[in-house]
Formats: sequence, C-alpha cells, structure tokens
Amino acid sequence: MVLAKWMWEGAIYFPFIVLLFSYWFFNHPDSTTTFQTAADVTTPFFMLGVIRALQTIEQPNSMTIVVSICVVVAVVMMVLERFIQKKFFTFAVIKRIWRVYFLIFTMLYCGIWIFSGIRTVWYWIQ
Repeated sequence: MVLAKWMWEGAIYFPFIVLLFSYWFFNHPDSTTTFQTAADVTTPFFMLGVIRALQTIEQPNSMTIVVSICVVVAVVMMVLERFIQKKFFTFAVIKRIWRVYFLIFTMLYCGIWIFSGIRTVWYWIQ
C-alpha cells in the first residue's frame, strides 16, 4: 500500500516520468499517434501537479485557479469552433480542448518549477 502511495505521489510530482512511461507503453509505428496518446494520458497528472505545486508555494485557492483556466479555455475553444468552422463536432472539439489543456498545464507546471527554483535561490542569497 505504501508503494502505491509513493508511485501516485511520484506521478503527480513528476508527470514527465509518466509522459515518458506512457510514450513507451503506447508505442505505435506512427510516432505522432504515440505522443498524442501519451499526452492524453498524462494531462490529468499535469493538472494535479499544477494544483499540488500551487499549494506548495502557498497559493490556497489553487483548485479554483485550475478550474477557471479549464472553463475559460473550453468556452473560448467552443466559441472559436462554432464561428470559424461553422460546424460543431463534439468529440473533435473535446479532443482539441484536452490537447490544449496538455499544452497549457505543461507550460504552467514548468513555469511554476522555474519560479519556485528562482524564489528558493533568491531566498538563499538573502
């Protein structure tokens, strides 16, 4: 049981390891399909990682921030899909929104780690 808890916490704190493992696990002759599947699997880990990282840097309403980002992105993507494409394919839109979530939360995760590292170094210097 302890091992499962450690693995879960490790997956949340280090979602890039989950990305690499899922890329290896879902190996497909087409590397694009493999990466898309790995990204789809890893997106919730990046979301949880951002929530946990925001809580670590003492941001008490981290869940509200993540849910707000998700809602805003989904609404903007659906409006753009409706006005630009003039067609609305629900599954295709949900898949695009999920992939945009992957990009956004990957960048947020990296940015939070960089910000935290700089803040820690700055704290040590003073």
